[in-house]
Amino acid sequence: MKQLIRNTRQPIRNVTKSPALRGCPQRRGTCTRVYVRLNGIRGIKRGYIARKRRTKIRLFVSSFRGAHSRLTRTITQQKMKALVSAHRDRDRKKRDFRGLWISRINAVIRGNKKVSYIYSNLIHSLYTRQLLLNRKIVAQIAILKENCLFMIANNIIKT
Repeated sequence: MKQLIRNTRQPIRNVTKSPALRGCPQRRGTCTRVYVRLNGIRGIKRGYIARKRRTKIRLFVSSFRGAHSRLTRTITQQKMKALVSAHRDRDRKKRDFRGLWISRINAVIRGNKKVSYIYSNLIHSLYTRQLLLNRKIVAQIAILKENCLFMIANNIIKT
């Protein structure tokens, strides 16, 4: 008991594995340049090109979640997968928009109760008359000004 009164117990300290790197960015792995020093003499910078390549890839995948933005091997795989998906989906996007324009034109044309037109006949007659109206423009006309589309269709199909 007397020992406890004389020598009070010391509080438990959190001891880190790397006390020298307490406020250093290398500790968290965010540093892009590391210099190796030997006995106060500046040594060789190691792996400059490889580190430059990895940091370039890390910038590309920095918004990915989890290991996809942290582990080098996973980062390279995810970058390749993202680029493949982007290339594939550029073509898919064009297909989807074309389908959307076609369905819009068809809905407006078939929605008119007075006159019944068919989409394929309208497009065929546009091509035979050599009118420079693509599906995107015709779809915009169909949505914004239906009467204008019906005027075009009447003039094309009658003649």
